[in-house]
Amino acid sequence: AYDSLKSLGAWFIDLLERIEQLSSWGEALRMPASVWIAALFNPTAYITALKQVAARTNQWPLERVMTLTKVTSMDWDQPKQQPEFGSHIHGLYIDGATWDSSSEFLRDQRVKELHPRLPVVHLTTITQSMSLEGGPYFECPVFYTARRGQSFV
Repeated sequence: AYDSLKSLGAWFIDLLERIEQLSSWGEALRMPASVWIAALFNPTAYITALKQVAARTNQWPLERVMTLTKVTSMDWDQPKQQPEFGSHIHGLYIDGATWDSSSEFLRDQRVKELHPRLPVVHLTTITQSMSLEGGPYFECPVFYTARRGQSFV
C-alpha cells in the first residue's frame, strides 16, 4: 500500500477517491483539469514525465530541465482544463504557514489552522539557464505524505 498516516477508515475513503481519479483519467484518456498529485502512487514519476515531455518538445537537454511552480488563486475544484504548458496539480497542504491568495505570499500560520490547503499549483518546466521573472522565489521541498524522509518531490 502507499504511504499514509491515516486511520483505516480514512485510508479506505482516500483509496476510493484515488481509484475514482485514476478510473476517470483512464476512461477519458486525457489528463484531468487538475491532477491530485498526492493521490498518485509515485508523484515523482509524474513530474519526471512532465520534464521529459518538455525536454523533447523544446529540444532541451533533459539534465538541464527543472520544475517551477506557481501557486494560483484557484480552489481545487475550479480548473476547467490543463494549461498549455505544464500541469495543474492539487492536494497539497502547508505546514507551519498559510497561503495568502490576495498578496500571493506565505504568511504566518493562523491560530488553530494546523494544515491549510494550498490552492491549485501550476507546475511547469524551465531550463536552468532561463531567468526567473516575477520573483522572488522560495526553494523548498514538497512532501507528498506527512512523513518526512524520502517522500519529497
